[in-house]
Amino acid sequence: MHNRGISYERLGHYKEAIKDFTRVIEIDPDNANAYFNRGCCYDSVGELDLAISDYSVALELDMRNGGANNGEEGDKETNEYDDD
Repeated sequence: MHNRGISYERLGHYKEAIKDFTRVIEIDPDNANAYFNRGCCYDSVGELDLAISDYSVALELDMRNGGANNGEEGDKETNEYDDD
């Protein structure tokens, strides 16, 4: 379901993506990536308050889990990471 949400997001089908990310969050409320991706969708549709809320939760979960990205900045679109 998370992957489908990402596909919807890439196609610009933000409302469908939000539904999928919301379902992922219902199943796994500690999924920082789902909050982040849903935040991106909210941002894209102009729901900035909801986007900020989701970004905040994603950051809190990521910090609580020791930083899943280990301080690396990843490219959300390609899942590639800078080696700098």
